[in-house]
Amino acid sequence: MSKKTSASLCLAALLITGSAVWWWSGLPGGSDAEPRVPAARTVAPPKTGVVSTEVDSHRALPAYTVDGQETVRPADPALEDALSLTSRLPLESRLKTLHALLGRQIGPDNSAFMRAFVTDKALPEGLDIRQVRALKNDVLNVLCQQPGEEHATAAVLRKLYADRSADGGLRDYALQHLVSLIERDSSIGWQTHWTAVDSDEPALAATAMIHLSLRQRRGGLTAEETTRLGTAALRIVGSDTAKDPARTTALQVCGRLQVIDARPLAHAIARDERAGFPLRIAAVATLGDLGGDAETQAYLTGLTTGPEKRLRIPAQSALQRFTSN
Repeated sequence: MSKKTSASLCLAALLITGSAVWWWSGLPGGSDAEPRVPAARTVAPPKTGVVSTEVDSHRALPAYTVDGQETVRPADPALEDALSLTSRLPLESRLKTLHALLGRQIGPDNSAFMRAFVTDKALPEGLDIRQVRALKNDVLNVLCQQPGEEHATAAVLRKLYADRSADGGLRDYALQHLVSLIERDSSIGWQTHWTAVDSDEPALAATAMIHLSLRQRRGGLTAEETTRLGTAALRIVGSDTAKDPARTTALQVCGRLQVIDARPLAHAIARDERAGFPLRIAAVATLGDLGGDAETQAYLTGLTTGPEKRLRIPAQSALQRFTSN
């Protein structure tokens, strides 16, 4: 090793040793104190999820013309354009105009214009039926908030429901929005819902049953009305033409109202491997609500460990509610 190399190595060793001594002696208590590991710095956890603000924190970005002039942001479409059949506005623009009206009084002329739009069967150009449903649903949200116009809006909803040539989804919406009006003014009454319950349209009958069964839970139905509702639900459960969603709802109503005559139907549906699982699950739940004999209890117990895994948890839940009736 050359003298130059030896000198360089000695110098490096001295520098390292000196740094260590300096760090050690700088600790509290001098060079004889125990070394202390610096405390870990507390780091705030990152924010996750959606954070709401009172105002829109995302302002519209400016746009410029080719010569560098900032363009003026267009105003939201007027109500007439938002509900026009020929304006060809996109759904998002139409909905934005309606959302700006929520919680505001819009005046009798605008209300009348919006009610006429609800019952107009023509589709606005550029929108399909699903988009029209969304648009008219928001129109009804605005209308149902207008004070003093509950009966006028209820009349439009009754007309929409009663029109069997109208879109089925909109007729269903009519029943749903009627409930909000009835809760504000009980004199509007539940007759339209009872008409739906007794109808030959299971899907609409099921929607009406949901609302009436909730009313029954709050003590709002007489014994006669409760029997009427249970009879209608039993009819849909046993229907060969009703679709699974309507039969599922009807099973739930039968369980809630203790319609014992639904028990054999629930047994048959629960065992039917051709039936959809949501319907079979509803049947299992109904068996738990209605209770029964030892045979039914044994059947539910067998499902909890049976080969059909999707029925195991519903069967466990049904057994927890099971009583001998």
